[in-house]
Amino acid sequence: MSRRRSFTTAEVAGILVALAALVLGWTWWISRDRVAPETRSAVTTAGLTAIEQGVAGAADTHDLPPVPPAQAPIDLAAADLMANADAGSVRATCRLAFELLRCRELVERDRWRATQAPPRRRGDPAADAHALKRYEEQMLKTAQDAMVCERVPKAVQDRAEDLLAMAARQGVPGAMLHYATGRHLSHDAGFAATPAFDAWLRDAPAMLHAARDAGLREAVPELVTAYSTEIGFPGALIPDDPVQALAHRILGALLVEGLSTEFEMFTRNLDPEDVRKARELANYLHQRHFGGRRHPPSPPDPNAVAMPLPDPDSYCRPAA
Repeated sequence: MSRRRSFTTAEVAGILVALAALVLGWTWWISRDRVAPETRSAVTTAGLTAIEQGVAGAADTHDLPPVPPAQAPIDLAAADLMANADAGSVRATCRLAFELLRCRELVERDRWRATQAPPRRRGDPAADAHALKRYEEQMLKTAQDAMVCERVPKAVQDRAEDLLAMAARQGVPGAMLHYATGRHLSHDAGFAATPAFDAWLRDAPAMLHAARDAGLREAVPELVTAYSTEIGFPGALIPDDPVQALAHRILGALLVEGLSTEFEMFTRNLDPEDVRKARELANYLHQRHFGGRRHPPSPPDPNAVAMPLPDPDSYCRPAA
């Protein structure tokens, strides 16, 4: 008589992850026709004039409080930013969305730090001391910033996702990118059955391409992942396409000084004609949306402990 096999926790988790990816992919397939074809062009044009003017759609703006300076603590700035956002200020909407999302990450990291041991490098006391000092400085700064964030009223904190969606639909490239990647989505039980998730499911693919078309370099690696794997939300939404994936890998290299555009690992199994098409597309996108510019490498900030706070004068405005 055969014995019934029991699954380990890891196996069950793996099965659940696979099922989640399958459901997302299936949902995209049945809803792909719901993605409005005009969305991509609309989000890159709607609201651009409003962003430049700072306020859109407000009947009377002279009674609004001034937008707080960029360095104002969020607990003190939140009320005035919300008043301007509710009056139609695209810039205030974008800035408050990212301030609140950054706060969410800071609070989570502050809770996480209590469970983590300081970093160590065995056999190198000097490196150990330096790493420990930097770690303690980072954690102290995180704790201080998290305390400021926790003083923001919960009713305002709960608006983070809505504000991001508003800024994305008003044509802010940085907001479109963050919205499309789904990093803002709550993972609470039942989140996939909400209207907000349905709207994201409908708009995310076009938003991701619109961010690229607006000249946002950070959208390129996201599209590489989306076209080449099933990892993450965009990967589950956008069908794999080896030509598109290669084109965006080449585009990413074209955007950085000194990087090779030869990707033998990814071209060896492709038809030469497909490789030609990918290179042609990459060159077109580079010229059309990025002006043919190349940029020096940007190494990551070793001292960063959270999502960088966006500059409202640069990040929360249409790309040139």
